[in-house]
Amino acid sequence: MENEEVMETEARVLQQTTDNPRNIDVQASQVVSAFAGEPVNEESALLGATGKRKDSQSGSPSPPNAWYDPQFEGLPWYRRPGIYWIILPFFAVTLAFGGIIVTKLTLIEDLLCEKYFSSKAVVDPTFTFMPIVFGGENKQCDIPEVSSLTAEFTLVTQLLSGIPCAILAPILGAYSDRRGRTKVLALTSVGSILSEIITVLVARNPHMVSVYWLLLGSFFEGLTGSYIVGMAVANAYVSDCTPPPKRARAMSYVYGCLFGGIAIGPIISAKLVELTRNIVAPFYLTLGVHSLYFLFTLFVVPESIPHKRQLAAREGWKESMLAAGPLKQWQRFLSLPKALSILWPQGPGSSPLLRRNLVLLAAVDAVCFGVAMGAITVILVYTRQVFGWDHSTTQYYVSIVNICRVTVLLLGLPALNRFFRGKSMSDREQGHTGADNVDLGFIRAGILFDLLGFIGFATATHGNVFTVAGAVTAAGGIVGPTLASAMTRHLPAHLTGQLLGAIGLLHALARIIAPAVFNSIFAATTKTFPQTVFVCLACAFGVGAGLSWFIKPNVYYDESLSMDEDRGRPSSASETEQDTI
Repeated sequence: MENEEVMETEARVLQQTTDNPRNIDVQASQVVSAFAGEPVNEESALLGATGKRKDSQSGSPSPPNAWYDPQFEGLPWYRRPGIYWIILPFFAVTLAFGGIIVTKLTLIEDLLCEKYFSSKAVVDPTFTFMPIVFGGENKQCDIPEVSSLTAEFTLVTQLLSGIPCAILAPILGAYSDRRGRTKVLALTSVGSILSEIITVLVARNPHMVSVYWLLLGSFFEGLTGSYIVGMAVANAYVSDCTPPPKRARAMSYVYGCLFGGIAIGPIISAKLVELTRNIVAPFYLTLGVHSLYFLFTLFVVPESIPHKRQLAAREGWKESMLAAGPLKQWQRFLSLPKALSILWPQGPGSSPLLRRNLVLLAAVDAVCFGVAMGAITVILVYTRQVFGWDHSTTQYYVSIVNICRVTVLLLGLPALNRFFRGKSMSDREQGHTGADNVDLGFIRAGILFDLLGFIGFATATHGNVFTVAGAVTAAGGIVGPTLASAMTRHLPAHLTGQLLGAIGLLHALARIIAPAVFNSIFAATTKTFPQTVFVCLACAFGVGAGLSWFIKPNVYYDESLSMDEDRGRPSSASETEQDTI
């Protein structure tokens, strides 16, 4: 009899699918509930009795993650999504990325140095200078004028990459909800491939191809989202595959890969340059890695978003665009307030506390990311000017600091999570219930370490003391993954891509504004008091620390109050103006 009921249910669902494809989510839950032996209705949980996940406060079912979706049950391992599918290739990309940070900056500084001295020689025929060896020890370039030119050049590269990235980050994040994460991950490599091709041409022919062609490469990176969108979508992929209570730990692996690549990459790059005696070699390696990453993510990595969730997201997007009218579609598509509206949810299920939490978390995240972006170039140029560090010493400094950061992310943060939360952290026991006190404690402690480290930068009078201060900032590495995890725990799973796309937009804006401000400060004070920039960076962390104390725990979007009966998705701000607490 049970088999007959299941067969009847399957037949009815098939007929309903043919008549009205929009009911696909409800129909899927009916099939699963039938197999579970439960009563079939529109409120049936997607996983039935064996896989039901309730919100710990509202008692309503939470949307399942990809790991628990029936679509992935019974598939072979190479077709099931999991965090290690993205962690390993992402680590390879970050190795390549980390390997060229210092190398590219050294190349830029040497090219600008030669251009500066050459221009002086044109004005004054009696002026002579030692030949510039690209990638070598050019002590004559360690002067404030060249440091200022380098800071200004890197500022322009940040602008050319950051502005298109700021426009496209929320668009690509939302697109990944509709078409899948892997396509967007592959797309982010295209700009990097084009950028490295240009870098190779400049490095191989410095007297024929101008250094300013590197600006075009930065623009190409921004057009495809750069590493900002790549990082956001990688976090979204991990979020799709990970229970909410375990996301901070899982995302710490993504951040660990990033900083691990930045730690080990410079060592590999330095050895490669030493063996080949050619500064171009690391750029060839990076070009090959990005090409392989493009092919691997596009054709090998399993998609983490179930097909029915993609269909539902596409339908919602189409309806939203049609409701705007043909004249306003592109305006809505590229609208900054529209992109950030996910941080200010309206209607049933939202609350003033939820909106305040999301805005504060996003603000703290943008401040911390902006300081990190603003500090990278300044630290590298500052240490070369003040302490006389050469290319190899700078590489080793970057490696030491980021090895400390990786240790904190891969060992420290998981251990702290287990200590404070215990061994049992199953998403079947806890759904999207917002940030908890443990998350807030990690965020505040991490910001404090960053603040102390930058105070150390401002007061260091020796290179070794400066390195110790850098190691102190490494403990602040727990902030990034904890913030990302906390934000995703405030909203339902199907909004993850849109949320992280909005965060990517803020990161892109921070990438534009922070380097512009801090590089300008450094360029203006490099001859008088170069430590000024570190005082300003420490003050920025002070602002982030203050904001973090206004975030409240256990605040989340109550999806049980916002489900649309016709489509089974939360109501948008345009559909209802009701505001509930």
